Parts: sequence; C-alpha cells; structure tokens
Amino acid sequence: MNNVHTLRGRVDPNSQKRLIIDDGRFNHAMKVESFVVWPANPNAQEDPKCVLSLSDNAVTQADASDTNQIGWSKGVDATNVYSGYSILDPNHLVVRDLYITNLDADDEANYLVILSPMEISDDRAIMALIKERSQDDL
Repeated sequence: MNNVHTLRGRVDPNSQKRLIIDDGRFNHAMKVESFVVWPANPNAQEDPKCVLSLSDNAVTQADASDTNQIGWSKGVDATNVYSGYSILDPNHLVVRDLYITNLDADDEANYLVILSPMEISDDRAIMALIKERSQDDL
C-alpha cells in the first residue's frame, strides 16, 4: 500500500466540499498528516479560514468542542508567509469521507490534505466509525 495519499483542489467561498476517501472497506482508514489552505486569488482581501471535518453537518465557525471537526487552517498571506497556521487533532482515524468548509464569504481557497493509509482491526474500525458519528447525531 502506498505510504502517502494527497487530496488537493479548491473550495468555493462560504461552502463545503466532500473529499471522498471511502473505499468501501471499513478496515482501511486514513490518518490526516497535514492540512494546508491558501488563497486561490493572490489579491484576496483576507486569508482563507477552513475547517476539516468528518461529517457534512453545517460548519459556521472553528469549534474545537465539535467532535466532528478534526482540522483548522488559516491560509498564508502573500506578504507574510508566517501568517498561516494549521491545527490537527492527532487522535483520529478517517474511515469514510472528509469534508472541508471554507469559512471565508468572499474568496475561494486552495487546499492540500496529506493522508497516510492504515490497516486497522475490526474493533478499531468500529470505534472509528462511532467516533465519526460523534455518538450524538443518530
């Protein structure tokens, strides 16, 4: 199995995009190693702010108390390469799909997500699936 998978593209302003990684085998999981965003338009008024989550629930803000949200990233400013940041919850496995939400109302955001594939046991897969559902949205 390849050691690295990448997902990259653009997400429209104030919208969510589904990133399909589900291969139908729940013993195959992915761990997000890196999540980076930057403005699609170099003349954008603001740096994009995006959230990476495990469900298609509406995301209106970066919220660490929301167990579906596993990554938060603010794009780098063309004039200050140190202005961006990316935060990832290290305690997660993705068995189904990811969702990226662009919280910027005006500009498109580019994104790059780097994933590592993993083979997991049945017990760990069931726990990952339960965690993806947050146990409160059934």
